[in-house]
Formats: sequence, structure tokens, C-alpha cells
Amino acid sequence: MPSVLFVSNDENDPCTRYRGLAYFDRLRLAGWVPMHLVAEPGWPQRYGILRQAKTCDVVVVLRKTFTSPFRLLLRRASRRLVLDIDDAVYVCDDGRTSRTRARRFVSMAQCCDAIFVGNDFLGREARRHNRQVITLPTSIDPDRYTAFPANHESEAINLVWIGSRATRRYLESLRPVLEEAARSMPALRLKVIADFNFNVPGLPVINVPWSQSTEVAALASAHIGLAPLPEDAWTRGKCGLKILQYMGAGLPVVASPTGEQKQIIRDGETGILCETRDEWRGAIFLLAYDVEKRRRFGTAGRRRVREGYDVSITSMHLERALRELREGEAIMTTA
Repeated sequence: MPSVLFVSNDENDPCTRYRGLAYFDRLRLAGWVPMHLVAEPGWPQRYGILRQAKTCDVVVVLRKTFTSPFRLLLRRASRRLVLDIDDAVYVCDDGRTSRTRARRFVSMAQCCDAIFVGNDFLGREARRHNRQVITLPTSIDPDRYTAFPANHESEAINLVWIGSRATRRYLESLRPVLEEAARSMPALRLKVIADFNFNVPGLPVINVPWSQSTEVAALASAHIGLAPLPEDAWTRGKCGLKILQYMGAGLPVVASPTGEQKQIIRDGETGILCETRDEWRGAIFLLAYDVEKRRRFGTAGRRRVREGYDVSITSMHLERALRELREGEAIMTTA
């Protein structure tokens, strides 16, 4: 049976879970033996990856751009080597250019047989360094979310944001809007699903520690998903995971028109795209007091996920790309 090894930085990293582990059951059904190893620092662990790579048909590296000499050793050990990116890993996470990150990305991209990307923006950058590029959008399992019916009826209106310490600054950018909204909409509450606590003067905040086993239920008990995101070289490469989670949970989305967010969201149908403080406040007010619009947007959002961001569909494209790589064919590029 053909085998594929996914190598990542952390087993709980969103990239690992959504662009690696999420495909394992479906790859097994398609006749593959999928495996995963964490690229921990230290040569004993790295030698383990090299040994496993030699036995596999395809090795997929999730987001990591290894430095020499390990990159060259992994290239020699792998029959087919793929780099998978769902972020603009060639710049700093605040959007600044980085010669080190850019150099490592170029070296990794050029030594791989193909690059899988999460969106077309990343695809255009990847294609500068490798002709074999395929877009595999970050996807979710909508059935996992529809098991929890959206909570439309409630006296309180729960806004929700899901993220981590690494993306806290995006939520912080919305603080003035949240403070103003709290003064005019006393029914508002904010639910933050993350690995940190957050507070807003005058606004009740429910801090929910993130857990893979409870995140879906926590989202489903909310009413409106928030996704503020500034425009820069880093954020344009983001793949909109939190938006897909909101939509999968049947929530209308209020978001910045940045990068993939404006591609996923159909403005006025599944959510509302906002740039100014007044637009954000107006969108929150509109959805907070229009139950029918929330329900309609949420239903359309779930449909949007099933049409273009369902893991069962993306997994078929992934399996085809892996099969073509294994057979030594040129993969069907889509970026």
C-alpha cells in the first residue's frame, strides 16, 4: 500500500490538524497508509524522520522550511517531497520582510517536487520558485459542526472570537468598537475561545479555554462570529479557518475584507465585510437585533462551506495529487 508521511512542528497546531490529520481517515479509505511525525529539535528526532521518510512514497512538510543540512538530507531520503503552506511563511508574522525567512522558503520550495498551498495568494508566490503548485483550501468537516444547532433564540447576544495568543492583537484592534457597542447594546456579551483571558470595560466577557473537544459546542452557543484582520503581507496569506468554523457552526460573520476572508465570505449573504469603526458597529447592531437575518446568513454560510471548503471534497484532490506524485506524473496545478 502507498504511504505518506506528514511532518509538522506540533501535533496540536491548526495546520497539523486541518491540513494533515484531518485527512487520515479518508486517505486510509483510499488505500493509503498515512503517518505523522513532529519535527522536534535535536538530531536523534531528526534521524527518526529521515528513516521514516525513506520508507514512504511521499513526504509532506507542513509549514516548516528546514535549514541545511537537514533539508538536503530530507530531500535525499524522500522519493517525493512536498511543502505545504497555509501562511506567508516567507515574511514575519507582522508583515515585515525577512531575508532569513525568505531565503529558507525559497530553498525549501526549490528542492521540493511540489508545493501545496491554502489559497491562490500563496500559490502565486510559490509558483515563482516551483512550477508544481496545487491549491488545497484549508477545510473543515461540516458534519462535526451541524451536530450542534445554532443558538438563535436568546436574550443575550453572544459575539464570539476564536484564536490564540499569536493572533490576540487582531482581537485587540477591535477593542474600541466593542467598547462603543457595549454602551449602546446592553444585551451584548463577548465569548473569547483562546489560550488567554480578555476583558473589555463595560462588556461581559466569557473566556473559554480552547479545547479541540469543546470548541464546536462553544461556537454553536454564540450568535455572531468576529474576524478582524489588518491588511499586510502576512495576513494576505491567511486561509480563513476561523471564518469557516463560524460558518460551519451556522453563525453570521462580521469580518475585515482581508485576503482570503473576502473570498470566503459572500458580503450580505453569509456575513458582512467591514473596514471602518462605524461599519463594524453598524454590522454588529444589525445582526444583534435581526434574528431572521442571522438565521439566513448562518444557513447560507453552512451551504458555502459544503460547496467549497468541505474536507471530504478537499481530501479527494489531495489524494489525487499524492497519487500523481507517487506515479511520477505532473500534478494538475490549480494555483
